[in-house]
Amino acid sequence: MMASGKICKRIGKTLNFMSFTLLVLFNFIFFPFQLNCQDITHNDTVKISEVIISRKNTKELRPFYSGVPIDSSAFQISNNKSIANLISENTNISFKSYGSGGAATISIRGTGAGHTRLDWNGISINNPMLGQSDFSLIPVSAADEISILYGSSSMINGNGGIGGIISLETKPVWSDESSVSVSAGAGSFGNYSGTAAIRTGNMHFQSCTKAFFNNSENDFRYLNTETDATPSWETMKENRVRSSGLIQEMYYRGEKSLLSARIWYQSANRELPYSMLTRQPGLHEKQNDESFRTMVSYNLKQGKSDISLTGAWLTDNLDYLNNLASIDSRNRAETMVIKAGIENNITHDFKISFSINEELNIIKSNNYENIISRNIATLTGSAEKSFSKQIRAIILFREILDKETLLIPDFSAGVHYRIMEDKDFVLKASVSRNSKIPSLNDLYWYPGGNRDLKNEYATQYEMAYEMAGKPAGGLSYYFDIEGFRYNIQNMVLWRPGANSYWTADNIQNVNSSGIETSLRLIYKVNHFYSRLNGGYSYTRAVSHTDGNASSNFQMAYIPVSQAYSSLFISLGKFYSVWNCNLTGRRYLTSDNSHYLHGYLLNNITAGAKLAGRGRSFDVSFSADNIFNQSYQAIAHYPMPGRAYFLKLTLNITK
Repeated sequence: MMASGKICKRIGKTLNFMSFTLLVLFNFIFFPFQLNCQDITHNDTVKISEVIISRKNTKELRPFYSGVPIDSSAFQISNNKSIANLISENTNISFKSYGSGGAATISIRGTGAGHTRLDWNGISINNPMLGQSDFSLIPVSAADEISILYGSSSMINGNGGIGGIISLETKPVWSDESSVSVSAGAGSFGNYSGTAAIRTGNMHFQSCTKAFFNNSENDFRYLNTETDATPSWETMKENRVRSSGLIQEMYYRGEKSLLSARIWYQSANRELPYSMLTRQPGLHEKQNDESFRTMVSYNLKQGKSDISLTGAWLTDNLDYLNNLASIDSRNRAETMVIKAGIENNITHDFKISFSINEELNIIKSNNYENIISRNIATLTGSAEKSFSKQIRAIILFREILDKETLLIPDFSAGVHYRIMEDKDFVLKASVSRNSKIPSLNDLYWYPGGNRDLKNEYATQYEMAYEMAGKPAGGLSYYFDIEGFRYNIQNMVLWRPGANSYWTADNIQNVNSSGIETSLRLIYKVNHFYSRLNGGYSYTRAVSHTDGNASSNFQMAYIPVSQAYSSLFISLGKFYSVWNCNLTGRRYLTSDNSHYLHGYLLNNITAGAKLAGRGRSFDVSFSADNIFNQSYQAIAHYPMPGRAYFLKLTLNITK
């Protein structure tokens, strides 16, 4: 038995090494020679035996900046998961997670969780108290498209997204047909989930109703290496998650206008996981999240102008209960937003736009001394000009009014240079100044909030090279490499204070710099389709504070190296996906003396899609963490080992 165990362990290590080698090869393949190219803004939608793969190039989204839309095939495979799972499996973005069922917060390019905006159809849905979002609560099925805009790209959508923006979009399908889609799945650790969507209407009116739920016991086994001299296997307890939601969308299209109304209700009840150090089932830590979001938008095409008007009302309830510590925290945040914009094409190569955004936050919390309200207004203007077929440029200015105080204006400027007119070899560069106002918890939480906090702001520099082409029949590629440097001033951090509680404070500044690269290869012939994605990022995020011994050390929980790769293969009615993600070492202390080991995760999915007479049936089987890697995303909080999931999806169109 011992010999066979050693053999299995050695095989596991060998396979992990093979997957790591494959990942590295994916990320560093490069074509340095001249090739016949296809247009870089082409929307490459490919149909292979009823499996639809759609990919919009970044340039179609932001020609001057950097970003990436998530492929629709990844949506299809991950529609039972949260967007935290979807993004971590398909990008170099880092998440801090307290384990299955626990909160998941994001870090983009060495910035903090509060430096990333989560937008829903152009409106930020970050909790104004926290200044951030819990990405474990947002299901993939809530959106039709998800785009990630890095750094300077966020300036077009709004302020505060120093790291970037995760943009969720819901869109109508203009058709006279009606469709019903039902998906149900079950898997390891008592995981059950389901989604349903009904679309109906005609070429002028569309209605879409979505419902979803997820229940999980999360009673996985983990190796406890923290409390005893000899590691022991234990079972996670009191880690249940119950979540559900409903989305209703309605669209009316006139000859030159579009009126849309959206409602999104969601609730989640969670037992928060305990750490390996406590080993105390019975703490009864619970958190209940409830959100209700409504939005009405109107878009009008008038001559050369595009006019938009959006109104939104958002409510978030977050209640936390800890019986052992006698904590009963009840928090309610209400946000009202009015956003208006106009975009005018002065000539075929010159465009200007203006927008105004008014946001009112009202907070009722037993952790504040009284009811708090805050009003923030922003005015943004931008101009975009093409100087030739090869050179385009944009400049943007934004003024922010915080209550009665005008802040120093923000700005962004970018240039897009096509090296040769008939080739898709592109250089891009941008510089920006982006402000972030402290969250309401940073200012008013009692105790620990600091009303004297300064606003954060970042000076951001980015430069990228991109190339795309079609070197041979059926084969196409896209490659990019980008360097960035962010200098964040007055960054807000919560640190242990002189008393027994933590306090919010501005540290002097943080410099985050690095390199990111990605590669996509697509090969299609007859009924065979394959797509290989890969990427690598190197990030150095260090703080510089006078008289602080932690200066010039990597910031906590920011991995220096990250990499990912995915291989999608479709043949006839069958498809399979292999995802591989590498997260490097993450430091836990300001002097980098303690750290979490890096880890390599491998997930596989295989399925088949059968279609005929307006119906399609999709069955898929997934195995996550196939080599049963034992790892932690946050110190002392174990993550699940190998897990299986079976999903069935039925689509009916009439």
